Amino acid sequence: MAELIAAREGDAGMLNRIQITRCLNLYGVIEVIQEISATLTTTTTTMGAAAGPGERIGMVVIDSISNPVALMMQKGQTPGHDLMVCVMRELTVLSRRDVSVLLVNATVRADPRRREEGPGAGAGGGGGGGSNRDAAFSGVQIKPALGNTWPHLVDYSMLIYPVPEGTVRVPGKRGYIQEIIRSRVGGTGEWEMCWQEIDPQGVT
Repeated sequence: MAELIAAREGDAGMLNRIQITRCLNLYGVIEVIQEISATLTTTTTTMGAAAGPGERIGMVVIDSISNPVALMMQKGQTPGHDLMVCVMRELTVLSRRDVSVLLVNATVRADPRRREEGPGAGAGGGGGGGSNRDAAFSGVQIKPALGNTWPHLVDYSMLIYPVPEGTVRVPGKRGYIQEIIRSRVGGTGEWEMCWQEIDPQGVT
């Protein structure tokens, strides 16, 4: 993200407002979240409502949340699950203080034992094993990682995947579908296509 911003002229000020912290495990993630909470408290106390957009924390991105959680899960399902819930509780407190929280999660293959059933299985119908029944399109074979509990810990769960074969194609562009597969406040099932231009140097 920092490299993309640096490549654009006139965005140096934005770079100065980005802080990157490396965390090796979930304990480190919790520690950083608590430091952010303390910073928010200090900023609110010293500046009050006069704090401008460049003087306060407006967004927290964890990329990726699946790595430290999976590492802890390998040591034990129960303590790993408890720590994951603890992290989400801390992040919920942040979100209630007008901080946007974006969590990047990995994807895993959908359970091959789950088969699509009925006309509501996905756009275009169809059957077959190993498809994500939460996705709007049939044949989507990935789902968010971190198990069945994860979707219930976030407000929105968005899945991004390549445009399925045999659908729309745009020459010179790579297509993706971004879809809300779970939501606490509505909008579940809403999706849209986005396109990235491809040049000899890569994707722009």
